[in-house]
Amino acid sequence: MKYNCTFSEGNWNTDDFLTVISPRWQSVHSQWEQHREYISNRLAPDWTPADRSREGEAYISMLHKTAVNGDARIETSCLFEERMAPVITLAKKLTPVHEEHLEIVVFDEGINLWHHKFDNGKPSWKLIAYQELQLQAHKKHHLVTEIRFAGQGNFICMGVDDVSFGCLLPENWPQIYYAGITACEGRNRFYDFSISEIPDNRNRNKRFNN
Repeated sequence: MKYNCTFSEGNWNTDDFLTVISPRWQSVHSQWEQHREYISNRLAPDWTPADRSREGEAYISMLHKTAVNGDARIETSCLFEERMAPVITLAKKLTPVHEEHLEIVVFDEGINLWHHKFDNGKPSWKLIAYQELQLQAHKKHHLVTEIRFAGQGNFICMGVDDVSFGCLLPENWPQIYYAGITACEGRNRFYDFSISEIPDNRNRNKRFNN
């Protein structure tokens, strides 16, 4: 599956994506907001990340409606205005409320990989990998994720700008899944999004430094 778009005004089709909310904040959440060169999550003028009781007001997600089958490279150019936290999201199912999914999160202290589950109507989440970095706010960052299904194991490789790392995918992660983006925990900007084949290049660092 191949897809590529820029989120500048008039240059992408909203019908390509399903807007998704979190099971944690079904009654209070953000909306996608179109700007001239990017999209962002909408925040109230008095919203502040220091008020954790209003965390859900910053959250909004979307998934591309066409499933990804097998190995893939997912990319976005993004920016966080304060400390966090643009996300590449991978989900097992295409649903308007997230169920089991992965979040590849970039913020001022690096990258986190979170595994979110939704069992018996209750959401839970676990940090399964991370890379400590020093990343600047108000700077565009290139966030990349590669999924690879191989005989020796199924892997996820993540990179931001010139740093990358990888780990095993959670057990029983399906070869057919959905990809998209999430904005949360502050105002996030997304400039583009793509799904493509993994380049035929054994030099992983070179692939991630495009």
